Amino acid sequence: MNTLLPEIDIQFQLKENENLRFSYRRSYNFPNGGQLLSNFLLKSFNVVVAGNSNLENEKTKIYSLSYNKFSFFKRFHFGGGLFYNRKKNIIKNITSLNGINQSVSYLNFNGPEDNFKANFNFNKKIGSLRLGFVSTGNYRELFSLQNNNVFKNITKSISIESMLELSIDKLPNFELGYIFQPSIYETKINSQKFVNNEYFFAVNYNFCENFELSFDFKNINYQDKFRNSENTFNITNASLSYYLEDSAWSFKLNATNLLNNRFRRQNTFTDFLISDETEFIFPRVILLNISYKL
Repeated sequence: MNTLLPEIDIQFQLKENENLRFSYRRSYNFPNGGQLLSNFLLKSFNVVVAGNSNLENEKTKIYSLSYNKFSFFKRFHFGGGLFYNRKKNIIKNITSLNGINQSVSYLNFNGPEDNFKANFNFNKKIGSLRLGFVSTGNYRELFSLQNNNVFKNITKSISIESMLELSIDKLPNFELGYIFQPSIYETKINSQKFVNNEYFFAVNYNFCENFELSFDFKNINYQDKFRNSENTFNITNASLSYYLEDSAWSFKLNATNLLNNRFRRQNTFTDFLISDETEFIFPRVILLNISYKL
């Protein structure tokens, strides 16, 4: 079967340092070997998967519109974009639940599934100081097929990051910032909201010509609004290096997870499951590294 996959890319040069760009393309996503294999496969102790040899390709249309402006003289950059894609004939999991047991197979589902994204970024340098702001937003529709029922799920997420960097010769270089990330997962049964608040700080300092000190710290507050629970944890790492330019020897003292945090929480979302996960963190490690280059 002959298939036409058009691709359009148009750029408008508004000014020497300012442009607007539009692109459009169609693409096909092919099923993988596991999805085409008709035999049954035991994926885990309670999940059995069967492929479908009659699967067809997924069809995707992708649109994007982006804007960029920069100035070397004023030392700033500004940009943003809008993105949209639509999938049809989607390869979906059909999940049959029986207690904790799952039976999974595949079919082509017409959908469609829509995904909208937007981003914005701004950077400005004033002397030795650099200011930055980055924001992204995402809206996605996702269908799930369970026990002969079709459910439409929606995810909404925003990420907003602001940061400040200070770089001065022969003095420590600093970076600090804040990230705000709310996300909402809507299903036919309920709506769940999670919020991440993250503060970060980093310093890098080269001193006495042969020493380098690095330190970074993150404070992350995770909130599960649906269950009215939250968790705060810190991630702290540090290193001290010593080296000579004409020497084959170098020394580095490295410390990870200085505050010895035990776990952190995060959330994930699929067409079948919303997960509030606890990830255990490797305990504090202090390591001395001595190296010699032959």
